[in-house]
Amino acid sequence: MPWQRTIAEEFRDARLTEELGQLATKGFPVHPMEAVARGAVLGVVGKVAPHGYGILVYDKYYELLARGQRYPAKGSQGFRYWGEDNTFRFSLLRQAMHPETRREEYIQLGLFEFDCIPMSSVLHFNVDWEYTDNGLLHLEVAQPGGVWMPLYDVSRLDGHPVARPRRSDPDDVLEPTKELSRRSWSGGELQQAIRFGQSVLDMARAKVEQAKGEPRAHLEHLTEQLALWLDDESADPNSRTPHVRDLGRSLLNLLHVSRLIDAKELASLRQNL
Repeated sequence: MPWQRTIAEEFRDARLTEELGQLATKGFPVHPMEAVARGAVLGVVGKVAPHGYGILVYDKYYELLARGQRYPAKGSQGFRYWGEDNTFRFSLLRQAMHPETRREEYIQLGLFEFDCIPMSSVLHFNVDWEYTDNGLLHLEVAQPGGVWMPLYDVSRLDGHPVARPRRSDPDDVLEPTKELSRRSWSGGELQQAIRFGQSVLDMARAKVEQAKGEPRAHLEHLTEQLALWLDDESADPNSRTPHVRDLGRSLLNLLHVSRLIDAKELASLRQNL
């Protein structure tokens, strides 16, 4: 039965799974008071994540949250990156168990880009993550002393199955073999980023009244931050461009996962970048 599968996947306990399987033929095999006691114990020790999450970079999978891990939980992954366009690209994957085949599967929830300030030919940045008590995954990509891009509620994104990725080693860091020359952001790229950022900002201001609770607080904060960088004409293109582009992407992602814009509006706004 579907509800039995859901319980088994949530707790991943061998004895509990066996007992659930006996329900159809033998009735309820656990004394009601024992069931209450088990529930109390599970409430104390925490919840178990039904899905795992990780990021895919250069066809290598870096696990963030393991399937079956207790939550709430948080962590961080550091990277070093060589890139002539100052842009770090990665995919977010969800690792789950197919409900019918009972086989492991990976779902790609999104493709993301993070633009850095070209401080040197080697770009250093961190991917911080938090899986909250209510089962939502937040990501934050940040360049130390530079740009940051918060991605809220990304576990709510829709996705599609992909092939099982090659996993990274436990202490692995991203180190491409070829070092490339860094490139500065141009004035033309800044103007394009400003047009994109202003479009997203206008949309967010029109939609923010429809949001409630924590999503609304996130929207208001990102809207304020993006507006500051759009208005800061004193900053040069190297520092201003990536801030506008990445904050615009963050705000656009939050509008989408909050169901304030649909896929068509999302694609239309992305075309401006």
